[in-house]
Amino acid sequence: MVIGCITGLIIGLARWLLQIGADRRHSLTMTRQVSLRIVPPLLVLQRLPYTQGFGEISVLPRGHRTVQSLIPRLVLVHAGGMDKPPALVYVDGFNLYKGQLESRPANKWLDLVALFDDVLDDFDVQHVHYFTARIKGRMNPEDPKAPDRQDAYIRALRTLRRLTVHDDSLFTVHHGDAREWIDGKEQPPLTRHHVYKVQEKGSDVKLATQLLMDSLDGLAQTYVVVSSDSDLARPIEVAKQRFGARVGVLYPRDARTKLFERAGVDFSLYLRPAFAARNQLPDVVQTPKRPVHRPPSWK
Repeated sequence: MVIGCITGLIIGLARWLLQIGADRRHSLTMTRQVSLRIVPPLLVLQRLPYTQGFGEISVLPRGHRTVQSLIPRLVLVHAGGMDKPPALVYVDGFNLYKGQLESRPANKWLDLVALFDDVLDDFDVQHVHYFTARIKGRMNPEDPKAPDRQDAYIRALRTLRRLTVHDDSLFTVHHGDAREWIDGKEQPPLTRHHVYKVQEKGSDVKLATQLLMDSLDGLAQTYVVVSSDSDLARPIEVAKQRFGARVGVLYPRDARTKLFERAGVDFSLYLRPAFAARNQLPDVVQTPKRPVHRPPSWK
């Protein structure tokens, strides 16, 4: 009898939630996908990744099966009221650094979550993926402290709740030559110099893979790529045409990538340095082990 009463209460609660969703379907700006597990004779409302703003009904299952077809979409209400459309952000770290931060050391201690909350204020930025590679001291003998500064920054970033650092890509160093330029021009006689060329390998592939997986799973309404790298044009095109994703681009440089425009990006913006300047991390960031201090050369 007790089990029957509990079953009736939970089924009644589930029906009430469904009625709320039906009544508010036309008044909300966002829908979130949920799945229902049937645990005979109980129902479990389960939250999918990157969702927030509602609770879960949980029980200890005695065996269950997933039935997403019962309720494919459920409209949910945030505690704060009307929701902004959810967005996920994918940052090409090396492209951002070369395109904007390298020449502006004071902006390097960048709070990426605060930055995109600021720039994309019409969206609910649910998560930021930051793709980079660990540098090594031998890549720049004139700056042996560079790896320490990067490590401090990555440790500081990892304290942010809505950000994941993907730092398992690689830098490659190989011999090359470069022409000599003076005041932005080649001056005769044309002179070439031996140089070491540093290239990052893997970040663009990992970024593209994450973008495609998330758009396939429908984890957000909008996906924002922070890069000028034309190699990402094809993944953007696939996300839009194959999975119906809405994709925008933030350019680190004040110049558009033609292949992005041909891929049909839904919007594009120049990430102005003023946004980075006003969204810096605290000079001292507390981490689980020890505090991380902003490098003196980045002040």
